[in-house]
Amino acid sequence: MNSSTFGKAGEDAVERYLIRRGWRVVARNYATNGGELDIVAFRRGVLSFVEVKTRSGAGFGTPAEAVDAKKKARIKSAAAGFEYEQLQNGALPVYSPLLRRQINRRVRIRRFDVAEVYMTRDLMVTDIVLHANDF
Repeated sequence: MNSSTFGKAGEDAVERYLIRRGWRVVARNYATNGGELDIVAFRRGVLSFVEVKTRSGAGFGTPAEAVDAKKKARIKSAAAGFEYEQLQNGALPVYSPLLRRQINRRVRIRRFDVAEVYMTRDLMVTDIVLHANDF
């Protein structure tokens, strides 16, 4: 198994984790000129840009420690690009399963989260830790 398969499995796990907690995932692996966003999620006026880090152990430090200042700057740049491309008058189009269409939801708070995924080499998730508003 290669590292991209391992990382994608971690992103899939975080997406399920967020959905179970009431978040709407509005984008995955969103690429802009500034960089790439792993997951963009929305819930109750909060727009969250989630950086996912997957590890099989903490032998080389925690996954969140891998998000250094340079990576944070790239994520913030990509988030600005996402907002420029997707937000319309401060609102984000979010799919409503009840109405079966996109509706505009007001964004009041923007935050940057780091999701730590601990997973065995056979892709069994052992723990997910979400650091809200980490940077």
